[in-house]
Amino acid sequence: MWSQKDKIRLCDECAFVVTSRPENSTKDIVEYTYVDYSARGPENVLEGAASGVGAFAHVFGSGFKDVIVRPAQGYREEGAKGAVIGLAKGLGGLLISPLLGTVVFADHLATGAYNNVRGGEDKKKGSLIGDNKKLLNAIGLKTRNNVHNGTMSADEVVDGNDLLSTQIAVQLTPEEKSKLEDRFNALVKERKLHGQKSFKLAKSSLSPSTSIDSAEEAATVVVNVDGATFNGSDSFDIAFGDGVKVGEALHEYEVQELEAEARKEEEVHKKRLESLDSNPLPTMNICMMTTGTWEESVQQYVAVGMRLKADGHCVRIATNSGHRERIVGAGLDFYPLGGSAITTGNFLQYLHHRSQDQPRHKSRLLNLAHRKLNQRRESFPEVDDLRELVFSLWPAWMWMGADAIIAHPYLFGQAIVAERLGVPLHCMSNNPQSRTQAFPHLVSSNMKLHRPYRYAPTNAASYDVIDNVLWNGMRDVLDDFRHSLGLTGKSISNNLLAEWRIPHTYLWNPAILPKPHDWGSEITIAGYVKLEASDVDNTDLSAIEQELKRFASSSAHTPLIYFGFQCGDWDPRRVQDLLGTLEKAAKKANVRVVFQGYENSNDGAAFFVGGTDVVFEIDQHFPVKRILPYVHAAMHWGDLSITSTCLAAEKPACVVPRNITQRMWGQALVLSGAGVEPLELDALTPSNLIHVFRVLLDTKLTHCAKRLAPKFSSSTAIETAVSAFYGNLPLEGMRCDLDPARIARVYDSLHGMKLSYEARLVVHQVTKDAGSAGDLKYKPLKYSQHHPPRFSLRELSCFTRLRPTTSRSNPEQKFCTYDPASEELAARVDYERRSLTSPSSSKEAIVSKKFGGAPYKKLFHLSRAQSMAPNVVELPKFWNSPEEQAESTVKINAKYEKLLMARKFADGSSSSSASSVAL
Repeated sequence: MWSQKDKIRLCDECAFVVTSRPENSTKDIVEYTYVDYSARGPENVLEGAASGVGAFAHVFGSGFKDVIVRPAQGYREEGAKGAVIGLAKGLGGLLISPLLGTVVFADHLATGAYNNVRGGEDKKKGSLIGDNKKLLNAIGLKTRNNVHNGTMSADEVVDGNDLLSTQIAVQLTPEEKSKLEDRFNALVKERKLHGQKSFKLAKSSLSPSTSIDSAEEAATVVVNVDGATFNGSDSFDIAFGDGVKVGEALHEYEVQELEAEARKEEEVHKKRLESLDSNPLPTMNICMMTTGTWEESVQQYVAVGMRLKADGHCVRIATNSGHRERIVGAGLDFYPLGGSAITTGNFLQYLHHRSQDQPRHKSRLLNLAHRKLNQRRESFPEVDDLRELVFSLWPAWMWMGADAIIAHPYLFGQAIVAERLGVPLHCMSNNPQSRTQAFPHLVSSNMKLHRPYRYAPTNAASYDVIDNVLWNGMRDVLDDFRHSLGLTGKSISNNLLAEWRIPHTYLWNPAILPKPHDWGSEITIAGYVKLEASDVDNTDLSAIEQELKRFASSSAHTPLIYFGFQCGDWDPRRVQDLLGTLEKAAKKANVRVVFQGYENSNDGAAFFVGGTDVVFEIDQHFPVKRILPYVHAAMHWGDLSITSTCLAAEKPACVVPRNITQRMWGQALVLSGAGVEPLELDALTPSNLIHVFRVLLDTKLTHCAKRLAPKFSSSTAIETAVSAFYGNLPLEGMRCDLDPARIARVYDSLHGMKLSYEARLVVHQVTKDAGSAGDLKYKPLKYSQHHPPRFSLRELSCFTRLRPTTSRSNPEQKFCTYDPASEELAARVDYERRSLTSPSSSKEAIVSKKFGGAPYKKLFHLSRAQSMAPNVVELPKFWNSPEEQAESTVKINAKYEKLLMARKFADGSSSSSASSVAL
């Protein structure tokens, strides 16, 4: 074998180990032969002239032959019409044959002259025209071989073997083969005894939930929305039509019905989780995609990913490249997403500014016309970054072959990827994004939390309004992304995550923000997840902690207040003014302050401490959790991470918000009983600070914080998040029919089974069907922008998801399954079912008339969603035991890394010398 990426020769064993590394791919490997068996041309001019004359005669003779043969062929196929067309083709070929023959003669003559002057050791050309790759590329002809040979340059690239690239190699022990074979025979026997099940693949047009959907629409309260306008701060004003009042709450009996339905759903979900304990989960390839900062998003994904990996799954984290080192260090696969960590934030900010100058009219028609005109306005300035982010979601999965996707909802393109793949999608985030009547969308201007919640239909409507604003800002990017993946139709403004009821796990503690009653069992509040970093001895950190300890003990009777603040966009003078205000207020309130200012820079700046005897300044890189044991309470910026960290340390807090999300968590903190009303930036006056300092020292707040602290367990939150992911997987459609411990990846249309690659290999060996060319890639789910996702096989049992049944909410809804295949595929499988159960038909008769059971003309017109499955082959057995495999893998990897390192640092080494090295 030859590695085109590393330019080294590999034996089969080494090629298997090297391509198993995450940075390599089997597509880098091509066949290798040391001897070049390609054709040789004439050795001299005389030989070239002689062979050229023969070639000219052959071409000219072929032209005469076509004048006779082509009309006869045309008449046999299409009658008189075909004969006329064949005659025209034959005469055309005859007319151009002299020109073509002359070109061939000249090529032979020139090749002989070229080879005549070449040395004995030099490679001779077979044809100057045939070997001229630039010329052939210019006229659109393929110029590469599919085998790399010893006479070629190391930098010369060849095409891989198409057959090898569509093969999947698996390895099974004799025991595993026997088990799968027995299961297959038993399943076939069971079907014969009890009758053939109906495996009919339903057509897309047949939707069993049509009447149910209509009933839902009839029972749903319609809220007319005039539009959303940016209010000049950081939120949107939403105008409701028809006199609907913002905040009009449901009646008490309706809320009680919501609560009762929520309890029913939770019971169903608990039973489903209990059933997972009795059945082993199949090992999966899981792609987790997120964006943002390490503290507020990425570390939570890494923590959950590590737990999934511990269960045996292959986990990839796809996020911004700045987090690569930490993710790889955690033992997870990494893929860099496009854009930057602030791309999403910049896009949301752009939408805010774009809406500032939108006029408001009393007429809804004028508002609609104005919005349509605004769609032609200048696009997002950083649209290239946004496009890179969205378009990078597909390759994040492509080289992994993910069986499930966990994604942040603000990646925008995750629903399109799931629709293309047909695999389960699960969302995971820190801030509420799911539609609810309990509170409005985060960026809605009337965002205000209540305890207990005040359920109102206008709150739920605000989510669709904001989602429509986001969609309008990037619809062109989403449409292009859909087109690039081969999906039909353009993107729509519907909130697909809500319409599809995509499972969503929220990583905050329910003690801060409880789960609303109208959220279904697919939504879980797991708790705050924190990646526990190992405590590493650091001299600088220890020295700072000693200084902090001395500051705290110097006046033990004076309470300490932690004040953490994001001041990256402030000039130094403004920060000093804030420190002066804090010191003045602290003296009057008889407290002292530990001040930690956070800047935008994340570089490894030198640690520092400073301040006065009242305000102790500490470096931003010093961990907050090591400060909290020395303080009585906290004031901070209000992100979920710092809010949860303070509560876990039993510290009440007051939030000084900089954005709408921080303001929401400040409200939630107050309603939990462990916080003070948020203090806005322009309210940081000495009098207000004195009041907040004194309230924070209230024993009631401290007692409440201590009561909530035991509920903050990161390990419990991780287990809950993983259980929520497992519990919402459509395992009925994902498991292999012969081996439930493996994922089904192939649909065997002949036997009506969904199979893993390993099971498919065994079935083909048992039935000796040489690979069943009609087998299809299996996708467990079918997504559509117009209805919820469904199982791809109608044979799977229907599953029920309960919806609230009040007059202002949707009634119970059942999702029945059906197949995503096209009409041709449905007809194809119906034919095979009849053939299998009909005594007058035989398998040989089927194959003779059909290719895999489908007519030749229709086989290549199957829908995009169902493509042909790769061929499964058995991997040669290189090792006799897992121990031997592990030992050999370590040795090969060590030699491979040593070779690459030596090549990297070698001075003056050429690519040709590298090609002589082999593992």
